[in-house]
Amino acid sequence: MKVEVIKLKKNPFDAQKQKLAIQNSLRATAEGAKADFMVTTKTWSHQPVFTIRVTPTYSQVSTRDRVYGWVTYGTESHFIYPRRAKRLVFKGGSSPKTSPGVIRSRQGKSGSGGIIFARVVRHPGTAPRLFHETIKEKWGKQFKIIAQRAVIAALK
Repeated sequence: MKVEVIKLKKNPFDAQKQKLAIQNSLRATAEGAKADFMVTTKTWSHQPVFTIRVTPTYSQVSTRDRVYGWVTYGTESHFIYPRRAKRLVFKGGSSPKTSPGVIRSRQGKSGSGGIIFARVVRHPGTAPRLFHETIKEKWGKQFKIIAQRAVIAALK
């Protein structure tokens, strides 16, 4: 058996290139996650604003939108009272636009039933959609693939 030492003319590891490759991977992952967050609100009349923050060690997509928080984390049962009238007026029998754990937003049905007049309504609450957990799981797996390809490309 013969062992031979191979001397490289140039060190293939460039720390700056590797750092840039990881940074670009974090940004690409965040952009993909942001696109998924936007998909969850595609059919909403109210459009939340999502922001991206990338540091050398992580990327973050966030929103300060209250309505998105209610949908994502759910709401407990609560009473709804009229604000500028004596009674609430609405159509009964609506269906939600989103589903728990699904990165999608479809057209909901607003009131397929008859017209309802009420002094107060007890809303049953909303099941949490937990979009952030589903999207984090999806893009956590994607980041590994994206980063590995970027690092290998930076070595070449």
